[in-house]
Amino acid sequence: MKGLNKVQLIGNLGKDPEIRFTPDGKQVAKFSMAVNRAFNNKEGDSIEDTQWFNIDAWTGLAKVAEEQIRKALAKGIILPDGYTYVSDHKREQEKTQEKDLLS
Repeated sequence: MKGLNKVQLIGNLGKDPEIRFTPDGKQVAKFSMAVNRAFNNKEGDSIEDTQWFNIDAWTGLAKVAEEQIRKALAKGIILPDGYTYVSDHKREQEKTQEKDLLS
């Protein structure tokens, strides 16, 4: 059975898109975004949590990101969608995971 890995995030831009090109000429825009959520824990205390995501926008969407998603213009909310990719990294003997959204 085929599955579906599709995610839509609603949050705030963390930094302006960084534009680069692959060796075969495909454009990629990389940027980060923060997604905030608020909830009450079992004691009834209000908790706010922020999760950071790395966004990789490819080809046509990279061009849109380059032209339209700028921190100065994105004081409001951005809504990227795509699929998630979690990657493991090891930095200075510490294992970390990064959450990426590929669009």
